[in-house]
Amino acid sequence: MFEAPIANLKHKLDVAVKTTVGGVVAAAAALVALGFFCAAAFLWLEQHYGALTAALVMGAAFTVVALVAVIVILILRRRKPPPPPPAPRRKAAWWADPALLATALDVSRTLGRRRVALAAVVSAFVFGVMIRPPRKREDEPSE
Repeated sequence: MFEAPIANLKHKLDVAVKTTVGGVVAAAAALVALGFFCAAAFLWLEQHYGALTAALVMGAAFTVVALVAVIVILILRRRKPPPPPPAPRRKAAWWADPALLATALDVSRTLGRRRVALAAVVSAFVFGVMIRPPRKREDEPSE
């Protein structure tokens, strides 16, 4: 009964774990690559302009990156959150309908307590018979 939902959940969990591991590996590789690119840029700048100038240029570049990140954060914090979606309207239960309740009260007054109780018992029996699964015959092979 629960095999399909459990299999679906296992698949989603497996995909999520593998995606997370792949993302962590990709992020680590990107950080290492960024480190090597920065080192290469520093060495090239040092060769052409000297060590002090190369260090100042690299520091200025990272300061600009940090300032851009701070500006983006400030802009994002000033945004107003989107309005929440409207709550779905719930239909009232059929048994809470005032007209139905009034009709049931009138019927119970007209028939009397004993007849209403008998009708409820018979209705419950018929409903139980209707929802019961069909019995297998003894001559049919069981699966």
